[in-house]
Amino acid sequence: VMKPLSTLPMCKPSDTLKHAITLLLNSRQQAVLVFDENGAYYGVITPRCAVQALACDVPGDSGVAVWLRRMEAEMPRQVAPETALLEAAQVMTTYNVHHLVVKDPYAEPAAAPVGVLSSLDLARGMASMYCHSPFVSLGWLWLCRGPAACMLQSE
Repeated sequence: VMKPLSTLPMCKPSDTLKHAITLLLNSRQQAVLVFDENGAYYGVITPRCAVQALACDVPGDSGVAVWLRRMEAEMPRQVAPETALLEAAQVMTTYNVHHLVVKDPYAEPAAAPVGVLSSLDLARGMASMYCHSPFVSLGWLWLCRGPAACMLQSE
């Protein structure tokens, strides 16, 4: 149900919040994963981070690392790949977050991210359990079959 790591934009802890938010906009994704120069996972930036930074009057040239230290201390944002959808939903609602980083505790480097689960991914996954034909993300259709696959009527 999650978005795999290879489909998500990434930045470095030394990048600015403005750069990370620009990546969100340009990639049309709702999460930017942050990795250091050695490839170690550092955190995740989401649209909620952008809104919170704006509300707190944080300058756009502030470093991603500083912001993440503050945010990651406030709430857990990680689940394991084998986490049940219901459990992931409980984490999202308990901590009022819309994105969870899926980290494999057995991967190398230790606990490496393998993807991101959004609340929309979760809703699609839950809905597909009760449908004869599972929901397919329009984004995935777009990638696999091109823009025409996402239209209600063909041209």
